[in-house]
Amino acid sequence: RDLIRTSYILEVSSPGLDRELKKPKDFQREQGKLVDVSLFAPLDGEKVITGQLKSYDGENVTVDERVIPMDKVAKVNLHIDF
Repeated sequence: RDLIRTSYILEVSSPGLDRELKKPKDFQREQGKLVDVSLFAPLDGEKVITGQLKSYDGENVTVDERVIPMDKVAKVNLHIDF
């Protein structure tokens, strides 16, 4: 039987509370939750849109009643309210 002869540190991490949504299954899993949509450029004067994730079809993400083209989206994260 082998023994570990040196000390080591094991770190375990998770995507975190504000994880980024990247894949279609991420959007499906988090549907109905609050998200922060960060945009490349302001849309209607806003660079970050916060609201309830309603749908995602690969080309658009719908937050509350706003349909946002994915080519304008820098990233989508779960919203954390402290």
